[in-house]
Amino acid sequence: MKNKETLIKNCQVMIDRGNDLESIISFLRKKGCGKLDSILILSKTKSLSFEQAKNLVHFSQTWKDRRVKDDDLQDKFLDFLDQIDLRKF
Repeated sequence: MKNKETLIKNCQVMIDRGNDLESIISFLRKKGCGKLDSILILSKTKSLSFEQAKNLVHFSQTWKDRRVKDDDLQDKFLDFLDQIDLRKF
């Protein structure tokens, strides 16, 4: 993955040129960004909340191949949290 600041600048240029968000998300993945880095960069370049950027990345065509696995992982994590007593920590 390139330096994040360079990626942010590249994404800003793409936005200024009128590229759609899908092409920007695809660019980030091709440059080695995972979903979290893509979310953070998209959030910064488009002035989006974390949740807005997360939804755009998660439901993008670019990350469609990971959606079911990521949803399953999130569900398992939430189930785990429901099972433990957080007051112990």
